[in-house]
Amino acid sequence: MLFLYWGINTNISKVGFWMLVHALVSKGLVDAVREEIKPAFHNSGSIDGEYTYSSCHRLNGLWLETIRLTAASTALRYVKEDTVVGNKLLRKGNWVMISARQLHFDEAVFGSDALQFRDNRFLREKGLQRNSSFRPFGGERTLCPGRLLAKQMALMFVALTFHRFDVRLTFPQAFLIYDVSKPAIGIAAGNGELVIDVLPRDYGVGAN
Repeated sequence: MLFLYWGINTNISKVGFWMLVHALVSKGLVDAVREEIKPAFHNSGSIDGEYTYSSCHRLNGLWLETIRLTAASTALRYVKEDTVVGNKLLRKGNWVMISARQLHFDEAVFGSDALQFRDNRFLREKGLQRNSSFRPFGGERTLCPGRLLAKQMALMFVALTFHRFDVRLTFPQAFLIYDVSKPAIGIAAGNGELVIDVLPRDYGVGAN
Protein backbone atom coordinates (compact mmCIF):
# COMPACT_ATOMS: atom_id res chain seq x y z
CA MET A 1 0.00 0.00 0.00
CA LEU A 2 2.84 2.38 0.79
CA PHE A 3 4.39 1.73 -2.62
CA LEU A 4 1.04 2.40 -4.33
CA TYR A 5 0.61 5.62 -2.33
CA TRP A 6 4.10 6.75 -3.34
CA GLY A 7 3.52 5.96 -7.01
CA ILE A 8 0.20 7.79 -7.21
CA ASN A 9 1.42 10.91 -5.43
CA THR A 10 4.85 11.26 -7.00
CA ASN A 11 4.60 9.87 -10.51
CA ILE A 12 1.12 9.41 -11.96
CA SER A 13 -0.03 12.92 -11.14
CA LYS A 14 3.15 14.37 -12.65
CA VAL A 15 3.06 12.36 -15.86
CA GLY A 16 -0.63 13.20 -16.29
CA PHE A 17 0.27 16.87 -15.93
CA TRP A 18 3.11 16.66 -18.45
CA MET A 19 0.90 14.81 -20.95
CA LEU A 20 -1.62 17.65 -20.79
CA VAL A 21 1.10 20.28 -21.16
CA HIS A 22 2.72 18.59 -24.16
CA ALA A 23 -0.63 18.09 -25.84
CA LEU A 24 -1.65 21.71 -25.31
CA VAL A 25 1.48 23.11 -26.94
CA SER A 26 1.47 20.61 -29.85
CA LYS A 27 -0.63 21.88 -32.74
CA GLY A 28 -3.62 19.68 -33.46
CA LEU A 29 -2.76 16.99 -30.92
CA VAL A 30 -5.62 17.69 -28.51
CA ASP A 31 -8.17 17.46 -31.33
CA ALA A 32 -6.58 14.25 -32.65
CA VAL A 33 -6.67 12.60 -29.23
CA ARG A 34 -10.20 13.82 -28.57
CA GLU A 35 -11.39 12.30 -31.83
CA GLU A 36 -9.83 8.87 -31.30
CA ILE A 37 -11.08 8.49 -27.71
CA LYS A 38 -14.76 9.01 -28.64
CA PRO A 39 -15.53 5.26 -28.92
CA ALA A 40 -14.18 4.73 -25.39
CA PHE A 41 -17.10 6.58 -23.80
CA HIS A 42 -20.44 4.90 -23.08
CA ASN A 43 -23.89 6.45 -22.87
CA SER A 44 -23.72 6.02 -19.11
CA GLY A 45 -20.74 8.37 -19.03
CA SER A 46 -18.29 5.62 -18.09
CA ILE A 47 -15.03 5.06 -19.94
CA ASP A 48 -13.68 1.86 -21.47
CA GLY A 49 -10.15 1.76 -20.09
CA GLU A 50 -9.20 -1.20 -22.28
CA TYR A 51 -10.04 0.81 -25.39
CA THR A 52 -7.87 3.77 -24.38
CA TYR A 53 -5.07 1.37 -23.46
CA SER A 54 -5.09 -0.72 -26.65
CA SER A 55 -6.79 1.26 -29.43
CA CYS A 56 -5.92 4.94 -28.94
CA HIS A 57 -2.59 5.19 -30.73
CA ARG A 58 -2.15 8.97 -30.58
CA LEU A 59 -2.88 8.91 -26.85
CA ASN A 60 -0.41 6.08 -26.32
CA GLY A 61 2.20 7.89 -28.41
CA LEU A 62 1.71 10.94 -26.19
CA TRP A 63 2.23 8.76 -23.10
CA LEU A 64 5.43 7.15 -24.38
CA GLU A 65 7.05 10.36 -25.58
CA THR A 66 6.11 12.15 -22.38
CA ILE A 67 7.68 9.57 -20.09
CA ARG A 68 10.75 9.43 -22.33
CA LEU A 69 11.35 13.13 -21.75
CA THR A 70 10.25 13.41 -18.12
CA ALA A 71 11.42 10.17 -16.50
CA ALA A 72 14.25 11.23 -14.20
CA SER A 73 14.75 8.09 -12.17
CA THR A 74 18.11 7.15 -10.75
CA ALA A 75 19.31 3.60 -10.15
CA LEU A 76 21.93 2.32 -7.72
CA ARG A 77 24.08 -0.68 -8.52
CA TYR A 78 26.67 -2.42 -6.34
CA VAL A 79 30.00 -3.15 -8.03
CA LYS A 80 30.77 -6.85 -7.41
CA GLU A 81 34.03 -6.92 -9.35
CA ASP A 82 36.44 -4.33 -10.73
CA THR A 83 34.82 -3.22 -13.97
CA VAL A 84 35.98 -0.89 -16.73
CA VAL A 85 33.31 1.24 -18.40
CA GLY A 86 34.74 3.38 -21.19
CA ASN A 87 37.94 4.75 -19.66
CA LYS A 88 36.69 4.59 -16.06
CA LEU A 89 37.54 1.90 -13.53
CA LEU A 90 34.68 1.01 -11.17
CA ARG A 91 36.24 -0.66 -8.15
CA LYS A 92 34.71 -3.62 -6.37
CA GLY A 93 32.77 -2.77 -3.24
CA ASN A 94 31.56 0.64 -4.36
CA TRP A 95 28.14 1.84 -5.44
CA VAL A 96 27.33 3.39 -8.81
CA MET A 97 24.53 5.88 -9.33
CA ILE A 98 23.04 5.64 -12.83
CA SER A 99 20.79 8.23 -14.47
CA ALA A 100 18.41 6.39 -16.80
CA ARG A 101 17.34 9.75 -18.19
CA GLN A 102 20.53 10.10 -20.22
CA LEU A 103 19.68 6.95 -22.18
CA HIS A 104 16.52 8.62 -23.45
CA PHE A 105 18.50 11.29 -25.28
CA ASP A 106 20.70 8.91 -27.25
CA GLU A 107 20.57 10.29 -30.79
CA ALA A 108 21.70 6.95 -32.21
CA VAL A 109 18.42 5.47 -30.92
CA PHE A 110 15.91 8.32 -30.87
CA GLY A 111 17.25 10.46 -33.70
CA SER A 112 18.89 13.85 -34.02
CA ASP A 113 15.82 15.48 -32.45
CA ALA A 114 16.01 13.35 -29.30
CA LEU A 115 15.81 16.45 -27.08
CA GLN A 116 12.54 17.52 -28.69
CA PHE A 117 8.97 16.32 -28.12
CA ARG A 118 7.57 14.40 -31.11
CA ASP A 119 4.20 12.83 -30.34
CA ASN A 120 4.51 10.38 -33.24
CA ARG A 121 8.05 9.20 -32.46
CA PHE A 122 6.95 5.85 -31.04
CA LEU A 123 4.23 5.48 -33.67
CA ARG A 124 6.78 5.77 -36.49
CA GLU A 125 9.13 3.25 -34.91
CA LYS A 126 7.22 0.56 -33.03
CA GLY A 127 10.36 -1.09 -31.68
CA LEU A 128 11.53 1.97 -29.73
CA GLN A 129 9.62 1.12 -26.58
CA ARG A 130 11.43 -2.24 -26.45
CA ASN A 131 14.85 -0.70 -27.02
CA SER A 132 17.31 -1.13 -24.14
CA SER A 133 17.85 2.65 -24.13
CA PHE A 134 14.21 3.24 -23.19
CA ARG A 135 13.98 2.61 -19.44
CA PRO A 136 11.41 4.91 -17.82
CA PHE A 137 10.49 2.13 -15.37
CA GLY A 138 13.91 0.73 -14.57
CA GLY A 139 14.82 -2.81 -15.55
CA GLU A 140 15.42 -6.37 -14.48
CA ARG A 141 14.77 -6.87 -10.76
CA THR A 142 13.99 -3.18 -10.26
CA LEU A 143 11.40 -3.01 -13.05
CA CYS A 144 8.45 -1.05 -11.68
CA PRO A 145 5.63 -3.52 -10.86
CA GLY A 146 3.01 -0.78 -11.13
CA ARG A 147 3.93 0.44 -14.61
CA LEU A 148 0.83 -1.01 -16.31
CA LEU A 149 -1.51 0.46 -13.69
CA ALA A 150 0.29 3.81 -13.96
CA LYS A 151 -0.19 3.84 -17.73
CA GLN A 152 -3.86 2.93 -17.43
CA MET A 153 -4.51 5.69 -14.90
CA ALA A 154 -2.63 8.34 -16.88
CA LEU A 155 -4.38 7.49 -20.16
CA MET A 156 -7.81 7.56 -18.55
CA PHE A 157 -7.08 10.86 -16.81
CA VAL A 158 -6.06 12.56 -20.05
CA ALA A 159 -8.94 10.99 -21.97
CA LEU A 160 -11.51 12.10 -19.39
CA THR A 161 -10.04 15.60 -19.24
CA PHE A 162 -10.12 16.16 -23.00
CA HIS A 163 -13.53 14.54 -23.36
CA ARG A 164 -15.26 16.57 -20.66
CA PHE A 165 -13.40 19.86 -20.83
CA ASP A 166 -12.16 22.37 -23.35
CA VAL A 167 -8.60 22.94 -22.18
CA ARG A 168 -6.48 25.59 -23.87
CA LEU A 169 -3.63 27.99 -23.21
CA THR A 170 -4.94 31.33 -21.97
CA PHE A 171 -2.30 33.09 -24.05
CA PRO A 172 0.92 32.06 -25.88
CA GLN A 173 3.49 30.96 -23.30
CA ALA A 174 6.95 29.46 -23.11
CA PHE A 175 7.12 25.78 -22.32
CA LEU A 176 7.81 24.82 -18.71
CA ILE A 177 11.31 23.70 -17.77
CA TYR A 178 11.89 20.20 -16.39
CA ASP A 179 13.43 20.36 -12.95
CA VAL A 180 16.34 17.91 -13.21
CA SER A 181 18.64 19.82 -10.86
CA LYS A 182 18.73 16.88 -8.44
CA PRO A 183 18.29 13.09 -8.65
CA ALA A 184 14.69 11.92 -8.69
CA ILE A 185 12.93 8.63 -8.08
CA GLY A 186 10.40 9.03 -10.86
CA ILE A 187 8.95 11.77 -13.04
CA ALA A 188 10.58 15.19 -13.03
CA ALA A 189 8.75 18.18 -11.60
CA GLY A 190 8.56 21.50 -13.44
CA ASN A 191 9.83 25.01 -12.92
CA GLY A 192 7.49 27.90 -13.59
CA GLU A 193 3.78 27.94 -14.35
CA LEU A 194 1.40 27.58 -17.26
CA VAL A 195 -1.86 29.55 -17.37
CA ILE A 196 -4.73 27.67 -19.00
CA ASP A 197 -8.49 27.96 -19.45
CA VAL A 198 -10.65 24.97 -18.49
CA LEU A 199 -14.28 25.09 -19.63
CA PRO A 200 -16.95 22.35 -19.62
CA ARG A 201 -17.66 20.81 -23.02
CA ASP A 202 -21.01 19.82 -24.44
CA TYR A 203 -19.74 16.36 -25.27
CA GLY A 204 -23.14 14.67 -25.52
CA VAL A 205 -23.34 10.93 -25.05
CA GLY A 206 -20.80 8.23 -25.61
CA ALA A 207 -20.42 5.82 -28.48
CA ASN A 208 -22.56 3.04 -26.96
